[in-house]
Amino acid sequence: MGELKEVLGAAKRPGSLSIDGKGAFDRRSRLPDLREDSDKAKIPASVAKEIGRQIAVKALTAAAKKAATKLARGSRAWTKAFTHIAQHFNPSLFGNRVTHGVFVSALRRKDLLEPLIEETLKKGRRQITKAVVHDVAEGRPVVIIEREFEQIIGVTRFRRGEGVVAENCRILRVIVDVTGTPVTAYPVTEFLRLVAP
Repeated sequence: MGELKEVLGAAKRPGSLSIDGKGAFDRRSRLPDLREDSDKAKIPASVAKEIGRQIAVKALTAAAKKAATKLARGSRAWTKAFTHIAQHFNPSLFGNRVTHGVFVSALRRKDLLEPLIEETLKKGRRQITKAVVHDVAEGRPVVIIEREFEQIIGVTRFRRGEGVVAENCRILRVIVDVTGTPVTAYPVTEFLRLVAP
C-alpha cells in the first residue's frame, strides 16, 4: 500500500511523476503511443482521474515487468498472492459465489503454475481498470494481464437459473496493482472486454 501512496503522491508533484519512485518523468518524457486505436489509449476516466493518465500509461507498460521480476525472485508479494490463487485450486470453494474459476488438477501447485503466470506476464494482453482489491470497496487501479493457452488450464463454474454450468478455460487472468505488486491469478473463459477511453 505504501508504494501506491508514493505513486499517488508523485501524481500531485508536477514534473516528478513516477510509477516506481526511481525514474521520474514529466510531460516532456517520451510516452507510449496514445492514439485512439492503441490499447494503451483505453484508460478509464475513473483511473485517469485517480492516478493521472501518465501514471496509468506507465503502469500499463511497467507493471507486468515488475510483477515478473518479483515472481522470479520469489518475493513475499507473490507468496501472499498465492494464498488467494490457491483458492482457485479447490472446486468446493464455489459455494454461494456466482462464478468461480478452478485450475485443472495438473496445475494445482505453485511450481506448476508459475511458468504459466510468467508467460502471461511477459506476453499477455494488458489493460488498466479499477477493481475491488483487498476489500477497498470503491475499487483501486489494477492492471489486468491475460493470455490464452492452447491447452485447457481450468474450469469456470457459474450459476444459470437453478443449476450450475461449467465451461473449460484456456485464458489465464493475472491481476497486479499499478506498482507491479501481484494480487491474484485465475482461469477464465473469455478475455475481459477492453474499456472505452
